[in-house]
Amino acid sequence: MVATLSILRVPMAQKCQRAATRNKSDLNPKTLEPSPKDLTLSLLPMVLFSLFWIILLFFWRRLREDCPKLAKMKFIIALAFLAVAIAAPQGDKKPIEIISSNSEMNADGSYSFAFESADGTKVSESGNQKQVGPKPEDIGTVSKGSYSFTTPDGVVLTVNWVADENGFQATGDHLPTPPPMPEHVVKMLADLKAAGVL
Repeated sequence: MVATLSILRVPMAQKCQRAATRNKSDLNPKTLEPSPKDLTLSLLPMVLFSLFWIILLFFWRRLREDCPKLAKMKFIIALAFLAVAIAAPQGDKKPIEIISSNSEMNADGSYSFAFESADGTKVSESGNQKQVGPKPEDIGTVSKGSYSFTTPDGVVLTVNWVADENGFQATGDHLPTPPPMPEHVVKMLADLKAAGVL
């Protein structure tokens, strides 16, 4: 069972690592979600496209009634302009340059990699194979790493994480923490430990 759980946890660590490599400047630093401004800008082409079609259909009806051949020609020209507009580059975002990149894969299953990009994003990870259960075949990958990025406000956020038989555990100053346990729960746990139950 432990091996099964560790196998299930590794894809979670990989997903988190992939998420770490995304462009962090697109995220709201408080919630780590896209900001409303980014969402509005992503909807803008769709709204303009819809308005274009509404106007085009309005004029198509009027032209069709006046001059059918001219209407078809203008419709084809409008479609050609639309195709050119859709094919045009959507902004001048340049790829982010990778400043340094290191990768090592060993025969025993251990590995490590790290990279740093020009926008200040840093990612590092290392891992090795470990027996996570009582049987020799209960082997899983234990990984640890960190990533950091600079928010649009200029704040550097860093996440340190471990993915092992206990699951994925991330720590960072900006991550929410659970509230402290109530005193009666702390006392009850201490009593259970003293009684040998825990």
